[in-house]
Amino acid sequence: MNTDDEQWLTGFTEGDGTVGLYGTNDTKNLYVRVTWGQKERDVLDYIAHLLNYGNVRIKKGTGYQLAYSGTFCMLLLEIFEKHVVSKTFCTRLNDILKFRELKLATVHESSIDWLVGFWDAEGSSGNSRTLFIAQKGRQVLDVIANTFGGRVQSLQNYDMHQWYLCGDDARKLARRILVRSHKPSKVERLRRNFEGPTHYELHKNEIQAKNKTHYESHHAERLACAHEHNKKKWQEHKLVSGYIRNHPELLSKYEALSR
Repeated sequence: MNTDDEQWLTGFTEGDGTVGLYGTNDTKNLYVRVTWGQKERDVLDYIAHLLNYGNVRIKKGTGYQLAYSGTFCMLLLEIFEKHVVSKTFCTRLNDILKFRELKLATVHESSIDWLVGFWDAEGSSGNSRTLFIAQKGRQVLDVIANTFGGRVQSLQNYDMHQWYLCGDDARKLARRILVRSHKPSKVERLRRNFEGPTHYELHKNEIQAKNKTHYESHHAERLACAHEHNKKKWQEHKLVSGYIRNHPELLSKYEALSR
């Protein structure tokens, strides 16, 4: 593997891999295991080809799995140590490196190949020509935003955070992802969303008619809501005005301060 391959594999593992110690409570019998699970096997076949070792197995009910354990994992740990980006993965990795008395890892800057690996694991795209990545922790998303642009927002209903990028920057980054991605289903979706007319352009009249119908059907509701809002503000203003009239010393104090 070259450096680009190593960065992609690290990014994919940080997004959708598991690295841990397994075995009995006896530390002498513990062993390292690296596992990836996917509903589609193409990307796992690519990893096995990349490492020139391993077999993809069918995992009943959940899709496919590729796993490595024992001494072969030392190679993988060394790769991850050189390219890890997220603090969460770095902490988990260092627990294992320390147990194996290997060099501890520090976080690195995000490269385009690392990002593509992470996006292949956790990313998505929308028909409004937008790129997304969602995570529980936002640290790694902030790193992506600082390097490649976009914003990070909280998804309060899901206890998650989401990085998103749209506009011309999304188009440029999508082209870079397309030539590096190893997830066929996501490549197909990315092409569908970024090449050719958008969903809005294809269904412009239908969407505009639907929006107009929705606007007209909720007109009375919006008026009632606006009336209630204005009424509340008027009542608040009335209370404040009445309080000031009953306490003229406050007005005198304010005028003195303004001088």
